[in-house]
Amino acid sequence: MSNKKKMIGILLVLFCLLGAALYWYFHPKSTKEEFKEDIHAVGYNPNIEKPENFTKDQVALPGFPDLYVEEGATETNMALMNPAFNEAYLKYTVIFDQTNKNLIETEGIAPGKAVKGFKIPEGLNPGEYPLTINIKTYDKQTKATLNG
Repeated sequence: MSNKKKMIGILLVLFCLLGAALYWYFHPKSTKEEFKEDIHAVGYNPNIEKPENFTKDQVALPGFPDLYVEEGATETNMALMNPAFNEAYLKYTVIFDQTNKNLIETEGIAPGKAVKGFKIPEGLNPGEYPLTINIKTYDKQTKATLNG
């Protein structure tokens, strides 16, 4: 084989490798979030009644009052729950506003289940500490993200 043919072969291989690298770098990454059901969720019945005229296309989101934790406690007793009559999974993220750090980020919680309790930051003095609770909703059958 002549040197010219070898050089053309090497350039062709390098061109193909460059093309593959550029495709991998610029190809849009999937933005679809992988759905997982939360393995820490347990059966939970808070005796919440289904609202009148509630349809299967609606999602009930729980409200949260003040959360009290005894001094020295390391965990809350708050239940991050999904009412049994929902046709959607709920994912929670609880953020400690003072540091903007997540205290817990659940996976999908099925209707009729809850994740009970989560750790709180160490060394807090008695006082009030605001939290932000974000809830994402997912279709029960398809696991697709619903309106937020």
